Amino acid sequence: MHAHMHNAHTAWCLPGLRSCLPCAHNAPATYYEQAYQVALNSVPKRDEALHKLFPRVQPSERHEVFALEARECVVVLSRVVDAMRTLFEELDLEDVRKAPWI
Repeated sequence: MHAHMHNAHTAWCLPGLRSCLPCAHNAPATYYEQAYQVALNSVPKRDEALHKLFPRVQPSERHEVFALEARECVVVLSRVVDAMRTLFEELDLEDVRKAPWI
């Protein structure tokens, strides 16, 4: 992740983190902030991640190849999810463990 993107994520994510997690848990907010920073710092920079995914592709073309493959993946996964949804409806199945926001 580029430095300016890291700062942007920190700028808009930490306030949200501060506002919700301390209310839901008993740990001090600083623990969550520190955990967030560790997680964010462990994410590889975009160029590094694209190089690991596509080592044989020219650096100038990696983002385009990634975008193409991601779109193809979304198409396939959408079909899988639709098929699963259809089966659940046909078999009259319901997941009672649903998250409250669903």
